[in-house]
Amino acid sequence: MWIWHETRKQFYLCQFCGNLPDLNFRNEKVHIEMKKILRYWLDKGMDGIRIDALKHIYESEQLQDEPMINPAGPVKHWNFYHYYTVDQDEVYDLIKEWHQLLNEYKQKDNFTRIIMTESYSPNDILFNYYSSGTEIPTNFKLMPYNQLLNSTITDIEIRKWITEMPENATYNVVLQNHDNKRICTLYGCEFIDTMNALSLFLPGVAIVYYGGEIGMEDIPVEINYARAPMQWSNTTYAGFTDGDKNKPWIDVHPSYVTRNVEDEYNDPKSNLNFFKSVSKLRHTDTLKKGGLATYIFDQVYVLTRYLPRNENYTLIMNMGSRSQTVCLADQIPRLYGSLTVVIGSENSNFNPGNIISTDSLTLNPGASIIVTDKYATANSSSSHLYVTLEVLLLCLFIVKSCNL
Repeated sequence: MWIWHETRKQFYLCQFCGNLPDLNFRNEKVHIEMKKILRYWLDKGMDGIRIDALKHIYESEQLQDEPMINPAGPVKHWNFYHYYTVDQDEVYDLIKEWHQLLNEYKQKDNFTRIIMTESYSPNDILFNYYSSGTEIPTNFKLMPYNQLLNSTITDIEIRKWITEMPENATYNVVLQNHDNKRICTLYGCEFIDTMNALSLFLPGVAIVYYGGEIGMEDIPVEINYARAPMQWSNTTYAGFTDGDKNKPWIDVHPSYVTRNVEDEYNDPKSNLNFFKSVSKLRHTDTLKKGGLATYIFDQVYVLTRYLPRNENYTLIMNMGSRSQTVCLADQIPRLYGSLTVVIGSENSNFNPGNIISTDSLTLNPGASIIVTDKYATANSSSSHLYVTLEVLLLCLFIVKSCNL
């Protein structure tokens, strides 16, 4: 919208609120000043930059009026086609310009600094960010918003990004952020472990919003509901600040009394320790370098990370609202008859070391487990064929030797 500024006797453009005027990036002086700001922080050791609301940086040079979606409807931002105020082509040149600046610093110390961009845009635009110099164009495609959790939609979005992104690009995923409702508020805290496991189990970069690791909820306000102070302890203001003289600008969620880092740290079945356990798996070669296979069993979603000559890991998650029993062996090839639980969400009723049958597994709603074939033996293979490449080559060698 345009707002009149009495002192300057001019209108200025703002796309968010009146005290956030848009900068005119068609003015070279703005580019020069922004580079000064970037150099200031780079000189202080900054490892990269995150560009917020990137799609809004440029507007059409002609400043045309945008057509209304429903001409008879209200004159509101949501009732316009935003052809001229978002996703302009000049954005790519700006990314290249800042990427070049970061590379200047890399040439001095051989340390790579990254660009992360935030833009709710179609995939084709986001993939152009990659080729323009963005290492992490934030992937919001799994952000639940207000839709129901759905295994099929989740699988489609994961596959689309991984298969269509440019070669040598890095996958990333974000499930919660400051602009949207937290998972615990949308679906209940019984789903937080499962969604965290999904984020951490996928290849590439997991982008975690503060408080997600302990299951924080939104505070009951109209705006800024997901921006309450981090809940560190059960002390005043959740340990975020030390008293009334430093009172936070927004209320603490009342759940801080029992849901906080200090208490969860000492509870082996807490959301925090589940999060830490899954994070630890990311140090394995399988999760760092391995491939990804996905399977859908109604609302049970299954992801397997595999790497030759290494153990496989499989995440099994119930995204539905009812318990479900599945036969993993029906869809997953080369599967042992039994697998070992590595991690289980508290509502799964599985503990590390438990053995599951791949012929029949029941998961509670919102529950998830991660299993491995690391401890499987030939005796546990049941009727499912699982032959490693090394064994196959050995058999061929023996047959050839016998024929000599």
